Amino acid sequence: MEYLAAAAENFDFVLLDIWKELYVPCFDLFFPKLNKDAWIAADNMIYPPQHHAEATAYRTRAKETNDFDTILLPFGSGIELSHFKK
Repeated sequence: MEYLAAAAENFDFVLLDIWKELYVPCFDLFFPKLNKDAWIAADNMIYPPQHHAEATAYRTRAKETNDFDTILLPFGSGIELSHFKK
């Protein structure tokens, strides 16, 4: 999280596959640094079930921005693939 806060560069692609309770705090750090047409792939959106609350919180946070086209890909542990429209 320190790296994301200090990063001067912008991002074209983010793979979000860390401790699930950090999904939303990390999103809030990298979101302002996304380039137009950037992609986010967030893993573990379906499994394991004990992280359903964190996955739902992340998906809700991303959707409330109204800045993404997003789809839940139901393979593996579930991947939320989001395209930044701005």
